Amino acid sequence: ILDRVFLAERIGRGVARVRVAGSALAALGGTDLRGLPLSCLFTAEARPLLALALEEVFTGPAVGELDLGSDRTRS
Repeated sequence: ILDRVFLAERIGRGVARVRVAGSALAALGGTDLRGLPLSCLFTAEARPLLALALEEVFTGPAVGELDLGSDRTRS
């Protein structure tokens, strides 16, 4: 499960930067994710919801839980 874990830091309202990411997330992103915005793993349509969830987590005691899906096929 550690290959799917990440650590992000808040860099603005509703915006977070990936500090550390497991190998499965790097494979999903196609590159090392360190320094990239967390939103790079989400479609443009999903980014406003991500921003709301991030703001909730960063501004108060909260747990963020997101159901993620992908339409990518594995090769």
